[in-house]
Amino acid sequence: MKSIYENFKDITYGIKNLIVWFPVIWNDYNWDHNSIFSILQFKLKIMEKAFRSKKSCSMGSDKRADEMKICINILERLIKEEYDMEEWERHEKKWGGLDISFEKVDENWSKMNGSWKNVKTPEDSKQERKEFRIGVNKSEARHNYDLEYLFNYMRKHIRTWWD
Repeated sequence: MKSIYENFKDITYGIKNLIVWFPVIWNDYNWDHNSIFSILQFKLKIMEKAFRSKKSCSMGSDKRADEMKICINILERLIKEEYDMEEWERHEKKWGGLDISFEKVDENWSKMNGSWKNVKTPEDSKQERKEFRIGVNKSEARHNYDLEYLFNYMRKHIRTWWD
């Protein structure tokens, strides 16, 4: 049976934990995979800080914290989703800005049309689409690499992340 002091300590820790996690949970959305990444990243940041603190009693705690930091950095890239920015900028530089217009289909729907300023001929259009698909595929490959690396890395190390 726990003493009154131990119960109070548990309650105090729980309340502090609720306060720390409140902003993260407040901004959690059930329809967005980035929320999962944000929650995981936040948890790893808390753990990394604990493992780097003087209170850590685990041998090799700095190494464990470094492992967590690698995951935090990958999660940051996944959250920002900037994998396609380099490809998009290269595409935009070659093909000019994208002009977007909307065409009313009926009272409830509109169709979005897009055209690149430097696409002048059907051959240009075909080449632009081909290059766009290549860029999208490169971006997707980088994104998938980070996902795979993150979860393989965590699978390898996570069971050693205890203090």
